[in-house]
Amino acid sequence: YVFIIISLLGFTAYSKKIVFIKIIIYIFFISIFLELAHIIVPNRSFELEDLSGNIVGVVISLISVLIFKLIKNK
Repeated sequence: YVFIIISLLGFTAYSKKIVFIKIIIYIFFISIFLELAHIIVPNRSFELEDLSGNIVGVVISLISVLIFKLIKNK
C-alpha cells in the first residue's frame, strides 16, 4: 500500500510528459530494488508477493492518474 501513496505523490508532483515518463521508470525500478535489497539485509527475506504488491501499487496509481488526466482534459 505504501507504493500506491508514493506513486501517487510522484505522479502528481511531476506531471510534465518527459519527467512523468522518467518518474514512472524510477518508481518501478525503486520498487524492484528495495525488494531485492531484502536479500542482503539481515533478518529480512525476499518475497515475490511483496514485489508483486509493490508493482501493483505503482500500476494502480498510474492508472488512477491517467484516468484523472483524461477526465481533466475533456
